[in-house]
Amino acid sequence: MKNSPMSFRGYYQRYTPIILIFLILMMASSLEAQKFQLENLSQERTIEKEIPTFFSKKASKSSKVLDDLFYDYEGIDLPVLPLFQKNSYPAEGKVLSFNLELPEKGLINFTIYPSGILAEDFQFSVLTPNGKVRENLNNGIFYKGIVNGDPNQKTRITLTEEIFFAWFQLGNEEYFIEPLSFIDANSKSTSYAFYSRSSVKPTPHLSCGNTDLEEAVSKISGTGGGEKSEGTCFETEVALAAAYDMVEKYGTPEMVAIKLASITNIVQALFDNGALGVKYKVTEIVVPSSLSGDPWFKGICMDDLLPSFINWGPTGFESHDIGQLWVARDVAKSFGGSCTNSGLIGRSAGLGTVCGPGKYNCCEDWSSTNAAAQAHLSAHEIGHAWNAKHSLAEENSQIMWPYLTASSPNASWSASNQMAISIHRDSRDCLRNCSCDFNIDCSIFPVIEVDCREEVPPPGIPNGLIESDCHTPSYYALSFFPTLCSNNDWEGLRTYIITDSHGTSFECQQRILIKGNKGPEVVEEPGALDLDLISDKEYECPDFTGTLAWFSESPWEPCRVELVVDGELLGMIDGPTSIDDCGLNEMDASFLFDVVSPCQNSLELRWRIVDECGSESYFDQKINFLTQSPPGVSQSFEKGRASALGVNKSGRIKNREYVQHPIEKGGTAHRGVQLKQRAGEDNIAKQNIAFSIFPNPSKRSVSLRFSEAGTVISTIQIHHLDGRIVKAFDVEEIQNNGSIEIDIQDLMPGIYALSAIDKENKTYTQKLIKI
Repeated sequence: MKNSPMSFRGYYQRYTPIILIFLILMMASSLEAQKFQLENLSQERTIEKEIPTFFSKKASKSSKVLDDLFYDYEGIDLPVLPLFQKNSYPAEGKVLSFNLELPEKGLINFTIYPSGILAEDFQFSVLTPNGKVRENLNNGIFYKGIVNGDPNQKTRITLTEEIFFAWFQLGNEEYFIEPLSFIDANSKSTSYAFYSRSSVKPTPHLSCGNTDLEEAVSKISGTGGGEKSEGTCFETEVALAAAYDMVEKYGTPEMVAIKLASITNIVQALFDNGALGVKYKVTEIVVPSSLSGDPWFKGICMDDLLPSFINWGPTGFESHDIGQLWVARDVAKSFGGSCTNSGLIGRSAGLGTVCGPGKYNCCEDWSSTNAAAQAHLSAHEIGHAWNAKHSLAEENSQIMWPYLTASSPNASWSASNQMAISIHRDSRDCLRNCSCDFNIDCSIFPVIEVDCREEVPPPGIPNGLIESDCHTPSYYALSFFPTLCSNNDWEGLRTYIITDSHGTSFECQQRILIKGNKGPEVVEEPGALDLDLISDKEYECPDFTGTLAWFSESPWEPCRVELVVDGELLGMIDGPTSIDDCGLNEMDASFLFDVVSPCQNSLELRWRIVDECGSESYFDQKINFLTQSPPGVSQSFEKGRASALGVNKSGRIKNREYVQHPIEKGGTAHRGVQLKQRAGEDNIAKQNIAFSIFPNPSKRSVSLRFSEAGTVISTIQIHHLDGRIVKAFDVEEIQNNGSIEIDIQDLMPGIYALSAIDKENKTYTQKLIKI
C-alpha cells in the first residue's frame, strides 16, 4: 500500500490489463458456484451455496490527515449496503461467509458469526435533560470469526447499513478498515481507510495519566476478595458512556454507541491474544442527546472529569464490573496547579479495582486518531483495573507501555502483567464463569450417523433386565449432545449400552462407557487394519478386519464398533449378523460420520471392537480430511420390543438448535428440527410445521407457538435425550394465537426434546430445550 497520490493515479494504468483478465476469468468460472458443505445430513445430501463476493474501489486521491497518521495506507470505497444485505442478522449459531477484494491483498474470505460482545440484557440509553431514555440498538451487527478459513487468523467486524468496521489478522500482520469520516470529518461517507497496525506513525507525546508514583499509592482493593469458584474464563460486565462532544464528532448517539461497542469488540481480541481468561459483556451504553443532558464535568481537566464519572457511575449505570467514559476533547492533567499537560489521553481511577469503587477509567478520542490506537488505549486503561502496571522501558512494545502510541499501537501483554491480571481475576467473587456463546474456535464436534438395530430397547428398563437370546444382543446406540466450550469437554455426553445374555451364564447388565485410553498406534491415512478378536470359546475364530467402511469375517456373535474421539465414546455400529458355525460371513457395514472441525484438518479416532460376550480389541486411526462443515449433532431414539418408553423416530439436530431456559429476551426465533425418515418406517410427517418456544416470565413454564394453529397437532411429548419420555399429553385446544403453555417446573435440569405429534401419530417437528 502507498500513501502518495501517484499510487492512486497510477493504479488503473498499471493494473487495467490484469483486471480485465481477472474479470474474464471470473465470468468464465461463474457458471460453477463456489461450494462449501453447510450440513452433511448424509452422503447423499450436501448443500451448495455461492459465497458472495465484493470488490473495493481505490479512492482517487490521498488524504493529508491520513498522510500524517500512517506510513502506508489505502483509501478505498466499499459497497457497504449490498454487503450488509447479504450478511446481516444471522440466526443464533449461523455462520456467514463472504469474500472481499482489497488492494494488494487480493480476495480475502471472512467467515463470521455473532460476537456476543453485548450482554443478553444489554440496554442503550440516551441521557436527556429530563432523565434517561431507553433506545433501541441493533445487537446483530457485531461479529467475530476467522480469515481465509484459518482458525489462527481472527477477525472482529461491525457491519451496518451505513458502515463497515473491521480488524483482522492476515499472515503476521493485523489490519484495520474503518470509515474515513471517523478520522477525517471532510471525507465522504462511502470512503474507508485500510491500513496495518505497523503502519501507524508514532505519537510519543501522548500518554496515560497514571504515573508510577500514583500507581504505588492509589491502589483500591475494592470488593470481592473471596474465594473464586474454579474456572479458566470469567465474564466481566463493562458499561460504556460517552460525553456529548462524541455525539458532535460522530453525528448521533446511536453512531457513538456503535463506535464504542466496535472498539470493545476489538479490545476483546487483544485480551484473547493474551490468553487472559476474560470475556467482556457490554451491559449498557449511555450517551447524552444534548450538552445539557451531559452529566459529567465539561472542562478539560482530568482531575475533575474522572471523579465526576466515578461519582455518577454507581447509580448512573445499572450493572457493571468496569465503567469507561469516552470524550472527544483534548483533556489535560493538572501539573503544578493548572491543567496544561495536553499530552494526556487516558486515565484509570486505580489499580486492581474490578468490581470495586475505583473500577472507572476515562479515554480520549483525540482529533486525529484511529481504531488501532483507540483499541490499544481502551485495553490499556481497562488493564489498570485488572491490576496491570505500566511496562518497563525495555517492554515498550507492550499494551501497558505508558506512551500509548510511542511505536505502532501495541497488541501484546508482558508475562508479569499476564500474571497480575490472572491473579486479580481469580480474586474477584463478583465474576461468573463464561457462558457458551456460539464459537467456531471451540465447536469441533464430529457429527455421527448411527443406524441401529431394529430391536433396541432404550435405557430406563426396570433393573436393566431384558429377556433375549444370547445370540441376539441388544443395545442402545447413541445419545449425544455436545458442550461448546472445550474440544475435550464432553460433559453431558452419555452413551448408554445395554448388554445382555441368556440363561445363567451371564447376568444382564447396563453399563455406561464414557472414557477410554488411547492406544499407541496411529495410522496416518485411513485404511484397513487387521485385528485379532480374542475369543473365550473353545474353538478358534478367523481374524476380524476393520476399515472406515468395514466388513467382518467373523463366525461368532455380532461385533460392534465404537467410535472414540479423545478418549470419549461417541457412537457405535452393528457388526455382522450372527452365524452358528465357524463359517465365514461377509457383511458390508459402512459406518458413516461427518468430521466437523474448522480448527484442524485431522481427527484421531479409536475403534473398539467388542464381540457379544465382551471380548475386546482396539486400533487407532488418524483421518486427514479436506471438507469442513459447521458444527452439528445427530441423535437416534429407538423403540425396542421390551419397552414402550422408546421414541420411535430418528432426528438430526443442528448444533445450538435448542432453547436455553430461562429464555433470554426475544428468544423466539428458533427453528424446528427437520426429522429424517428411517428406511422402512412411516412415522415422520411429510411436512413440517415450525414452532417456537418463548418464556412466560412470571412462572417456570414455557409456551409453544405454532405457525399453523389448531388443526393437526394431537400430542406433545417431552423426552430426555436418553430416550425416556418424561411428559406426554393430549392437545385439546391450541389458543387462537397458535400457542400452548407447558409447565416444566417438575423437570430436573437437563436437555429435553419437545415433539409435536399429529392425529395419525406422526411427528411433525421437534425442538430441544435445556433447563
